[in-house]
Amino acid sequence: MPHRGTGRMATPKTWLALTNDELARSSHQLPPYPRWTLASRFWFRVMAGQRSPAPDKVKLWDVGNVLELAADFPMNAAILDCGAFNSPSPDALVARGFNNVHGIDLNPAVVWQSSRARVSYTVQDMQCTGFVDSCFDLVVCASAIEHGVDVARFLRETRRLLKPAGLLYISTDVVRDATPARHVTCYGLPWTPQTPETLPDLLDELERHGFARPPDPQLSLPAVLPLEFGGVPLGFVACATHVA
Repeated sequence: MPHRGTGRMATPKTWLALTNDELARSSHQLPPYPRWTLASRFWFRVMAGQRSPAPDKVKLWDVGNVLELAADFPMNAAILDCGAFNSPSPDALVARGFNNVHGIDLNPAVVWQSSRARVSYTVQDMQCTGFVDSCFDLVVCASAIEHGVDVARFLRETRRLLKPAGLLYISTDVVRDATPARHVTCYGLPWTPQTPETLPDLLDELERHGFARPPDPQLSLPAVLPLEFGGVPLGFVACATHVA
C-alpha cells in the first residue's frame, strides 16, 4: 500500500472546466460507486417527503478533483463537505475507504441521503457550524459559495475548522458577464457566479483570511462554454489551498 501522508500540499492549485473536454477530464476516470438504490429512494421519499434528487453528473468533475486531493490523506482523515445535499463527493470518498466523512447543508433532507449510514450528515450553516476548532483535515465546498453564501464568513469559519495542515477545496461557477445572472435564483437564493474580472477578488479574499493564495488562472473564456444555468452559459473554476 502506498504511503499516505498528512495531505499537506506544497503549492496551492487551480483547476478549470471551461470546455467539455476539461469538464470530462476527471469524471471519466472515476470508478463506479453506489448512489441511490430502489430501497434508498423509497426510504428517502418516506422520510424526507420528497422524491430523491436526480444525480448531479456535472459535479463529478469536482469528485475527481477531491479524490485527487484526498489521495494523500489517511483513511481516518476528517473530511467535511459543505453544501452536501445531492453532492456526490461524500459517496465517492466513503467508496474509496474514508471512514470519517461529514456533510452539512441547510436542506433538512440532507440527513436522509442514501449514504447516511457511512456519512455523518447534519443540518448546519456552513458559515457558522457547531464543530469544534481545528477538527477537519479537508473541507470541500463544491459549487455552493455562489448560492447566497457570504464568502468572508464562510472562510472565517473554514479557517477555524481546519487543522494546521488542513486543505480547503472550493469550486464555483464562472460566467462571461454576471449581469444576466442577476435574475436567476437557486434554492430560493441569489446566484452570484464569478467572472474573469471578479475571480482575483476571491483569491485575494482567501489570502486575507489566512490561506495561501492560489495561482490566478488569468481566465480567458472560450466562445462556447460547456453548460448553462437559467439561460446563462457557464463553466467552472476550482482551487485548493492550505492555511498559510
